[in-house]
Amino acid sequence: MTVDRRQQRVAAAARAAGGGWAVITGPDNICYASGHEVPYETGPSPFAGGPTTAFVAPDGVCHLLLPNNEPYSGRLAGELVVTYEGFSAERPLQGYSAYVSAARRLAGALGLSGVLAVETASFPAALADALAPFIASTVPIDHALARTRMLKTDEEIAALRRASAVADAGQLEARRSAQSGRSELELFADVRCATELAAGGRCCVAGECSSGVERTAARFDWPRTRLLAEGDPVLVDLAPRVGGYWGDSASTLVIGEQPDAALARLIAGTTSGIERAREELRPGLTAAAFDARIREAVLSGGGTAYAHHSGHSIGVSVHENPRLVAGDETLLEPGMVIMVEPSSYEEGVGGARREWMFLVTETGNEVISAFDSPTP
Repeated sequence: MTVDRRQQRVAAAARAAGGGWAVITGPDNICYASGHEVPYETGPSPFAGGPTTAFVAPDGVCHLLLPNNEPYSGRLAGELVVTYEGFSAERPLQGYSAYVSAARRLAGALGLSGVLAVETASFPAALADALAPFIASTVPIDHALARTRMLKTDEEIAALRRASAVADAGQLEARRSAQSGRSELELFADVRCATELAAGGRCCVAGECSSGVERTAARFDWPRTRLLAEGDPVLVDLAPRVGGYWGDSASTLVIGEQPDAALARLIAGTTSGIERAREELRPGLTAAAFDARIREAVLSGGGTAYAHHSGHSIGVSVHENPRLVAGDETLLEPGMVIMVEPSSYEEGVGGARREWMFLVTETGNEVISAFDSPTP
């Protein structure tokens, strides 16, 4: 059975947590361990008796348990994927009983035993009861998994490049489609269509699309029926999930004309922040120190202080550690992929944000985002 590097890392995280077998139940870590994308946008399935669940052996071999109506999209061999009856044309919904029964059978077949490493944030009580006869105790794997996911494998970096390219397509469409008289919803529909055409199918999208002085100054909102007008600032923060990995990006557009002096000052501040990031990002710098340098550049470039992070890591979750905040002393290392998003907001003026994806390299950094056509 093939065991890839991510499965090996899950097994190592279980050992680091003090366990043997790992049982993974969070959708993001399911994707990390198996490659399977648990559906996001439709929310929990009425046919699922519990979370899609991965059983990762101490040697890294991963077995996946999921309901029969959830299309499998991962990288495991077929014999490692087990389904239970969630959807039936003959019987009423069974709730968690079918899931628990299948989990118990699988645990017995696999020889589950010893100390089990589990995700405390998502491990259900029904599953704990079902597995209790097989194991000695449980230990939390959450922090160990979060730490191991900070450093990306080559396959993950390739997946993030693809997701970033899809985000780029959406940002370029926003520039074409942002016109006076159109609504935010119409603009976002075009943007979303462009991302999905680039992705080759439906994809979950997180982020923001807001316009006008008041809305952009207030930070973070989904599109509404508001009509775009000449001179409006428009914030487009676009994060598509492609193949289980997230892209992210942000740009500030101005409808129909050059920004006024006050808004131009805010935009210049975010540009200074991004330029400082390109100059300063390198291994050995702490996330907190990098955050401080970006904020200083925004202020010196004419922007304002902003009450959120300067960025975050990204992968199978749209926000991962390390985070660019004052309280994160994580050392930045080669193989980390970091979103940097300097911002400025001012009542009566509007808001500005720019966000690029960076790869931390052995000697510095590489800009992955291409929608602003950054040059070396």
